[in-house]
Amino acid sequence: MSLQYLEEFQLDLAPGASVWQAQWLPRGIVAGTSEGRVDAVDPQQGTPMSSDVSTPHTLGVVALSASADGERVLSSSIDGQVALWHWDGARLALGASAELSAAEVEGTAYGTQAYASALHPNGDVFAAGGDGLAPALFSAAPSTFGHGVARLSVDEGDGDGFAMKLAFNHDGTLLALGTSSGMVLLFDVETRAQIALVCDHAQPVRALYFSAPTSTFSDHLFVGSDDRTTTVHDLQNVRATRVPSTITALQGHHGWVLDVQSSGDGRIVATCASDGLVQLWDLAASPVVSVATFSQPAPVWALAWKPQAPKTAEQDAVSTQLLAPGSDFVTGGEDGTVRRYRNAGTTTGAQVDP
Repeated sequence: MSLQYLEEFQLDLAPGASVWQAQWLPRGIVAGTSEGRVDAVDPQQGTPMSSDVSTPHTLGVVALSASADGERVLSSSIDGQVALWHWDGARLALGASAELSAAEVEGTAYGTQAYASALHPNGDVFAAGGDGLAPALFSAAPSTFGHGVARLSVDEGDGDGFAMKLAFNHDGTLLALGTSSGMVLLFDVETRAQIALVCDHAQPVRALYFSAPTSTFSDHLFVGSDDRTTTVHDLQNVRATRVPSTITALQGHHGWVLDVQSSGDGRIVATCASDGLVQLWDLAASPVVSVATFSQPAPVWALAWKPQAPKTAEQDAVSTQLLAPGSDFVTGGEDGTVRRYRNAGTTTGAQVDP
């Protein structure tokens, strides 16, 4: 069985540059570019929305995350700047920015630039990481933005390198940190202690995503690496066992895995890579298989699913479709283009390539 998708639009958002980050929020699509811009896109029209022309980023945006309600957006860039954005009607506006290396955290300077960042789902704090693999929490309140809140402790001897990616789970109780050495560190946000380590990759981890808290596919962590593989881990008992259970590995890309995200109910997982491919995977299949492959002319840096209300248990029980109608997604590419793909249904047969 395979999925059929149609390309709904192409928007040349960053001519001569690249789209490195993307989030699809209830008010619109937000994209971060290699030029340091944070832009909003109308998902229906495929046109730029009004956004703040000023940006604190002088280099490319390497992280983009949002609060659970989609009202606040956090961006960080290669130059170490972290910025908070909010919606002002249909306009994305800059609220605050900071450079964190000099910020005081628990009495001492943080001491490193923010190579990775993630906004907590409640929007009150954010996590940042750089050299040394020790992330810290900072205030995301506009009046105290960038003020240090707490450091998270890393178990002694758990490798070296620097932070490549950060992600909170959907209730904000867990934080995952992907490293340049291929490890993933898991932290309990309340106790601020490391609780587990994922060691399935030997090359940098550029993609992390926690599945939504659904009844069937909850408690999954997806890890995408430069080794061309995305691993899937069950974290249901990770606090008790301190050992994430590896469920499967998604293998089919011929380049670095740059982003990964599961659909609304968690069954279908999308990955994109430097090989210019986007692949959709069915976690309910045994073995897990790719049910759609899309080819683009340049590396695909980012992807994001259209936000949807969670299905009820009754809807989940009677559904025979891999994805519900309206399960669309967008991508951001090395060619500076944002593309939207529309779900056109499910068929039996070969993979599709629109």
